[in-house]
Amino acid sequence: MLPEKNDTGDDALAVEAGHSGFPRRMVGVSVIFAFLAYCLVFLELAAFFLPGMKLSDSLGATFALAVMLSYPFFYILPLLLVNGVAILALIPAKISDRAKTFTLGTVLVATLSFIQLFLYADYKIYKMFHFHFNGFVWNLLTTPGGAESMGAGNDIAIYIAILAITLIGFNAFLFCLSLKGGTGRFGRLQPAFRKKWLALVIWLSVVTLCGAYERTVFAITYYKGETEILDDSLNIPFYMPTRMSHIAKRLRVKRVKKRDDDVLDQGSSLGHYPLKTIVAPAEKRHDYNIVWLVSESWRADTVTPEIMPAAFDFAQKSWFFKNHYSAGNGTRMALFGMFYGLYGTYWIPALSGEIEPVIMKVLRQRGYQFDLRTSAKFTYPEFDKTIFSHIPKSRMHQSDGRGGFVNDRRNVSEMLDFMRNRDPRRPFMVFMFFESPHAPYTFPKECVIRKDYLPHINYATVDVKKEIHRIKNRYINAVHHLDTQLERIFTFLKEQDLLKNTIVVITGDHGEEFLEAGHWGHNAGFHQEEIKPPLIIHFPHGGSKTYEGISSHLDLPATVAHLLGVETASSAYSFGIDLLSDQRRTYTVCSDWEHICYIDSKYKYVIPTQYSILDTNKLFTLRDKPVSDKADFFKTRGKIIRDLLSNAERFK
Repeated sequence: MLPEKNDTGDDALAVEAGHSGFPRRMVGVSVIFAFLAYCLVFLELAAFFLPGMKLSDSLGATFALAVMLSYPFFYILPLLLVNGVAILALIPAKISDRAKTFTLGTVLVATLSFIQLFLYADYKIYKMFHFHFNGFVWNLLTTPGGAESMGAGNDIAIYIAILAITLIGFNAFLFCLSLKGGTGRFGRLQPAFRKKWLALVIWLSVVTLCGAYERTVFAITYYKGETEILDDSLNIPFYMPTRMSHIAKRLRVKRVKKRDDDVLDQGSSLGHYPLKTIVAPAEKRHDYNIVWLVSESWRADTVTPEIMPAAFDFAQKSWFFKNHYSAGNGTRMALFGMFYGLYGTYWIPALSGEIEPVIMKVLRQRGYQFDLRTSAKFTYPEFDKTIFSHIPKSRMHQSDGRGGFVNDRRNVSEMLDFMRNRDPRRPFMVFMFFESPHAPYTFPKECVIRKDYLPHINYATVDVKKEIHRIKNRYINAVHHLDTQLERIFTFLKEQDLLKNTIVVITGDHGEEFLEAGHWGHNAGFHQEEIKPPLIIHFPHGGSKTYEGISSHLDLPATVAHLLGVETASSAYSFGIDLLSDQRRTYTVCSDWEHICYIDSKYKYVIPTQYSILDTNKLFTLRDKPVSDKADFFKTRGKIIRDLLSNAERFK
């Protein structure tokens, strides 16, 4: 990493007799290294995130250029901080200047490599799922079972290790280049580095002017109520917007208000849940058994005779809901809505208070036997602290780390054993969460029905656009495997004559997108493919029916509770309806970490649940096309939106 000797004649790189020139020498080297790091990060930022910006006009283009030139400086601030601390710490060290230089170089190279890895990881996340490193990703990485649920394996770790080694090697070369200061074989760079102080002033001036320009443009467009540049800023990792509110106040500038500037708040406690005491008169009580089956990432359009013959056949003999919506575009909000019948705005209060849903409390009080299973983890998402917070841990069985179809098969076998050996004098509830249809979509060879599938998904290297067809085929094979496991359960229930007194709920937590709206997976938005899982329910003595109206996960608690004889109106504990009643939905609501989405037969209206000047309310058609003219929507649905906003606070 270090040159063998000083052959420049520059006293900035020489050690004077009896005096250490380390501090003075390293300041110059650090400036050069920081500038090279800035250039490198600029190129990465432009290559990774600039293509996703709209650049709708000249103002948008100059805004993007200004961001590209200013933000790399903010990304290398940790490098500058580490550099300063390292120099100050090394000055009094009783080691040679050469050892100090080597130590400083090691620290700077490691820091720059980490920054580059972080930006690359954010780019891969954004490219696949259309969101940056956020609370969801942090929760995924820090919650037990989170990374495992995504199928993160050794191949990704190996790829990251190779990438890290490559970056470290290249950055070590940059540090050696910085030490040479533009001499030797790099002599053509010497003029640029000879006047380091002048280069530094020019560099910082460019960064400052670009930063001031992009912030001014952002503030102006914000107060004009325009969204194009606000949308472009969402492409930039950790973009820090500014409204220049003090200047605007002095100039008496007010933002052009939109009639849809409502924002919800996820805070507060769940202090009014339920609103009334739950009443179930003895003469109306029915202690039906409950078999509740949920699959990860299960799309409604896969319930076909080819892909899922067993599920399709069972659906024809049960209630088949053909226009069903999840309560969320991710597992957390989906299952929360499925058991509580509440919007995602209530997740945090329920989690902080470890408040169980009404339906689980009713089952516990009636002495139900429980067998709850997941091929993922009950700790991720935190269902052990919400939905099943009052169920003994001994009744909750989760993944042993193998994941995918292996755990699905084992869990089904053990669940059937539980039902076979249960106490027949008491009702039971079994819950199973299947994992095989979750990326990377696992299945055994005998379940292959689409042979042209991607043999293995490496998140770090896969070209999603090029391979999406084979990725989807892999998913279809995994869903076919799910069908084989559902068939085992259907066969058992029939053979044991349990269907006459058992409610069977079969659904997915959410759907899965394969670039139909530009994204892969889920959690990226409220696109139809992400939020429409199937719903099949067998009601004891309920016959069969194809339900064409809108149904939602939010309806399941009310439907099951009323079947069990709960007389209390469902509005006291949920936003759902009893699907067996004459009531019909005109709209539903779906949630993610930061939004709720109103959905009806024509529109989708997305409302932020946390204030952010980067995040505005958006209106789409049902098929996810942006709607610019909102007049018709608010004219016909304004009162519904006001009621929805009120509902989001009703139980707090």
